[in-house]
Amino acid sequence: MRVMWVHRASGNDEGGDAIYDRRMTQSLGAHIEIEPFAATRRGRGARLASMATRLQPPDQVGYGTEDELAEARRRLSDGFDAVVVSHENLDDFARRLAPSARAMGAPVISIRHNLTSDMMASILGEDRMISSLALKIWRAQETRALSGDVFDGVVVLSNRDRDLLAERGWTGETAVAMPGAPPAVALAPDAEIRQEILLTGTYDWFPKAMSLRRLRDEVVADTGPALDFIVDEGVPDDIAAQLRAKPLSGIDLSGAVRFGLIADRFTAGHKLKTSAYLQSNAIVLSFAKVSHDFTFSDAAMSCIYEVSSLDDIRLAMAEASEQGAEAARTKLAAAKTHVAEELDWDRQASRILDLLRRARAVGAGAAFDRSADETGPNLPFTGRG
Repeated sequence: MRVMWVHRASGNDEGGDAIYDRRMTQSLGAHIEIEPFAATRRGRGARLASMATRLQPPDQVGYGTEDELAEARRRLSDGFDAVVVSHENLDDFARRLAPSARAMGAPVISIRHNLTSDMMASILGEDRMISSLALKIWRAQETRALSGDVFDGVVVLSNRDRDLLAERGWTGETAVAMPGAPPAVALAPDAEIRQEILLTGTYDWFPKAMSLRRLRDEVVADTGPALDFIVDEGVPDDIAAQLRAKPLSGIDLSGAVRFGLIADRFTAGHKLKTSAYLQSNAIVLSFAKVSHDFTFSDAAMSCIYEVSSLDDIRLAMAEASEQGAEAARTKLAAAKTHVAEELDWDRQASRILDLLRRARAVGAGAAFDRSADETGPNLPFTGRG
């Protein structure tokens, strides 16, 4: 099977979306031929014109120039068995590309990294007039994309988003393919609990930057016992200084049980960061709701605390510490094992592969007569195309 994998061109190869695309295409490349296609961000004028004429959210019309659309159509004529469009912000590009894919008998699969309207509701709130109007536009666009004839199958990254699909009008083939977990860091058998908070990741996207600044402001204004932060290079230097944080470089993550903070205050993914903290021997503290995607493991659930304030953070750290280092080591060991098994990249990628095969069989019929087990060379995914 030969698949065109359309993704957003990104200048940040370590962002969650780029990691997902890179690792999924690597895993799928052992079974099918993947050809990446990068859609770049359109110019501001083109985005505004599309927004004005079609009343679409800026993100959904933000990617894929006319030249790129023409090139994608030209490549399709070389023969592809399916097209994967990996991100909801490529809906408009997918809509314009789908007729060409259908003419070639290639089903179009959408990978929705988030249900955007649900996420934006938690970012903007729904009680202000401008926010309410924006959310109505987002929901209308999402429903239009999912209830129309653009996609032959949908992949989501969480069980919650799967349950929300029906509300958006989707009735077709669905798969849940969560981000895989990074390799586990060994934990010393005598590791103690340290009251240190890891804060890692990228904060380029404005809702994440807003959440980080909010955390900074709360810490600066806080009058309670000081919180000790350890940050990586993704946290801007000025905020790291205001948090009085130590750098992660040089820290031995195998030497102690620590805590990992998800500062985001909105509904979205967070699965990759949650699993990364657990695999780094950190008990998770999260301002966002994350536990619903880890119900496959009681041990993992016991290592996740959802918080709403700095005082909640202190209480969660105190509760975990009171249980003792041995109990923490035991729970983390079990959580890491369960996460590594369930959130294995190959295992999750197999769900996309199954959906592709179902879409070929149902949507394309006799047009596809190649073996479903056909293999081919995989082109490396760089995040830039």
